[in-house]
Amino acid sequence: VTGMGTTAFFSLTSSWQDTKKISELTAMANGAFRSMQNDFDSILSAKLSGVGLVGVRSAVEDPRYFDRSLADDHIILPITSEGAGGRDEQQRVMYRVVRADDGSQTLVRTTGELSAEAAGSAPSDTVDRANVVRLRFEYAADGRDGWQQAWNDGTLPRAVRVSMTLADKNRPDIQIARKTTFVIHVR
Repeated sequence: VTGMGTTAFFSLTSSWQDTKKISELTAMANGAFRSMQNDFDSILSAKLSGVGLVGVRSAVEDPRYFDRSLADDHIILPITSEGAGGRDEQQRVMYRVVRADDGSQTLVRTTGELSAEAAGSAPSDTVDRANVVRLRFEYAADGRDGWQQAWNDGTLPRAVRVSMTLADKNRPDIQIARKTTFVIHVR
């Protein structure tokens, strides 16, 4: 009876820890989506900023598996934000996954000048306590059916769909996948 009770206790404890880790991963994904939502809410029109949204589709090989690649997209968007002295500043924001030599995979947000080719300031970690296994952006265009895999036509898409898979750093077998769509309101 003691053996059965001990087994049941450890099984219950393990299940609780897995549920807690999934809850933490979900909170991290929601935090990343809130950060993106703030930037999509502050997006500038291509006519006003002189630059459009740039979405690049790419993949990297996963060394842990034979013949498998991971979605490794990134997006650069023009936004306006409150700067020093309460004045609005125009800048570019980029979201991308940084894959380190130690195997960690972090979603970072970098900012830079609007006129720069790419956002270039020091990155701020958007998701740093989990591995970002997959990051995928898709774009809905006006008057076209379906979702496009990349975007660089000098205008803004009608919507951007973001899908992300996060894994616990200590237990890579515990993963979540989340997807959301951001509607672009500026034309």
